[in-house]
Amino acid sequence: MKTITVLACLLFAGVLGFWLFSPSSGERRSETVAPGGPRAVLPGGRASEVPLREPATGDDTARPARASEQGLSTSDDRQRTSLDDTPRSGSNARVRPGQLRGAVQSEQGPIQGVQVDGIVAEQRVGSAQTDAQGRFDLRLARASSTVSLQFRARGYAPYELVLTNLRDGDSRHLGNIRLSPGTTLAGQVLDRRASPVPDCEIRVQSRARGLDANRHIATARTDAQGRFRYADAPPGPLLITAIAKGQGSASIRHDQRDGKELQLVLGPERKVLLHLVDEAGTDVPDVLVRLNPTGRLGEEVDRRTDETGRVEFDGLSDAPWNASVISESHRPRIETNVQADGEEVEIILSTWPCVTGTIRTDEEDIPAETTVQVLPSGVRGNLARLGGGTEHPVNGDGTFRVCGIRPGPYIVRLQAPGYAPSYSKTFQVGTTGDQSAGSILLLRGGALEVLVRGEDAPIEGAMIGVFATAPPDVLRWTDALGPMSRPLAQERSNPDGKALIDHLESGSVWTIVQAPGHVAEIGGPFTVTTNSTSEVTVRLLAGGRVVGKVIDNSGKGLASAVVSFTGHELVENAVQAVSGPDGSFASPPLPPGRWNIQGRWMSGRNRRTSFDPETVVLTAGEDTNFELVLD
Repeated sequence: MKTITVLACLLFAGVLGFWLFSPSSGERRSETVAPGGPRAVLPGGRASEVPLREPATGDDTARPARASEQGLSTSDDRQRTSLDDTPRSGSNARVRPGQLRGAVQSEQGPIQGVQVDGIVAEQRVGSAQTDAQGRFDLRLARASSTVSLQFRARGYAPYELVLTNLRDGDSRHLGNIRLSPGTTLAGQVLDRRASPVPDCEIRVQSRARGLDANRHIATARTDAQGRFRYADAPPGPLLITAIAKGQGSASIRHDQRDGKELQLVLGPERKVLLHLVDEAGTDVPDVLVRLNPTGRLGEEVDRRTDETGRVEFDGLSDAPWNASVISESHRPRIETNVQADGEEVEIILSTWPCVTGTIRTDEEDIPAETTVQVLPSGVRGNLARLGGGTEHPVNGDGTFRVCGIRPGPYIVRLQAPGYAPSYSKTFQVGTTGDQSAGSILLLRGGALEVLVRGEDAPIEGAMIGVFATAPPDVLRWTDALGPMSRPLAQERSNPDGKALIDHLESGSVWTIVQAPGHVAEIGGPFTVTTNSTSEVTVRLLAGGRVVGKVIDNSGKGLASAVVSFTGHELVENAVQAVSGPDGSFASPPLPPGRWNIQGRWMSGRNRRTSFDPETVVLTAGEDTNFELVLD
């Protein structure tokens, strides 16, 4: 059992170290697959002849690509909307944008200059380009639980990856994204009289069911002879849809392997008109509706209702349609077999319950920026800080109302500047009707005063992080206060080695203390009591570092190699570092004494490993140079 526990810890340490030791400039290549996302990899094909996007400029406005030599107007800024773009539990919610990282590769290796765009609600909310190692760092200007990532590069088929379940302020590493060379796709659009249809919109999407990857690939328009051509279409089975406003649409299935020129004949134009209202008959504006054909694979169209709760879908074929409606404040609804006959169809949405309550203090006024969170009853702590849950502002009179709550047991967490977090009693939310959380009292909370000392003197500038639960030992050797760990609070020690961390809720807390040149320490549990200060002393041991380079047999530096340090009597689990672009690495400060060093490196199918550990002896306060050769 102990062996299994040690192996599990080593695996967790490796993954966390691999993630945390790479700066945004790109010093490693992840080999993981995008979590929670599709794992489809497009097959290879011929190189592109038509660029789908111009190189990015400082302008944030999306640009269509230049037309091909045949005069086609290719537009790849047809940006989609997901079904989950509204803030959770109310439109007045505070949300924070996140950060997405990854690497783009082909079968030949990393791809530099790939344009990566984040799309939310038909708007571009972030852009980035890959560096020489194919890595990108995309910061979102707007938070959303669902983001469409679009990848485009000359000579490669466009790729779209829809990420779901993104939490508030989430930072996620997507691993390796594979792009494939594009193939040529050409055809012509005719009307019912067999005449060419110019300026007709052509849409291409993957036919693979159950995958959001490449759900929409690109769009273009036909030329004066009704012809269109893609130079960078993905190979394999596709669905091609032609839409001409006022003339109808047509969809065909196509397998790129047959190499035939396509012909699409438009059918009569049809419209679907929908009117969304709630149970009281009130219009429901700004709700996303997704339309897709009933019983067959076809073009999915996303639209939002206007201020009157109405939405119109035109350019449709003569077929029954399904309308999927998802609203954070309303129950999901699917209206089946809607006819595209232009007759308005009313869809009645049922609302989810709301939670109400009142905030009170021992003072006269409610502090500005006071917020509440509605959390599952088993959760303690700030769920927004942990990457989920949304903070909602409290009204000036101390009342609050949070809607869109699903049935179940909940508590309300209250947060205000200068106060400790406070909680309501547990209450049950049903399927209908609002639920009151009662009156919640703001409390000043308790404080923790930490004294950080070395062997013979206080340590100034040490960073102290406070956690609600016992942090894993691996955080001693990484950035304990980084985005992965999310401490409750953090503070640096003053010249006397002291740091006061106040406004903590009562209960048990743990600390991680880090200081340059010293071995980080985890302490706790420490008891925090309301309106009192608990004093804690933490002693740090001066450490030594291993500084060196990872190379192959020819002396070339190996980037993104993982270096493991084991065998010290005071440290049970492995400590890891990751080499930079030139193969150089540096360990965190480690306890003095004897350490075993091993390394491993992987790039595609190429792997190098040091099978037998080498030994190094560290001295407190000194750096030990070491060159690690991987076979």
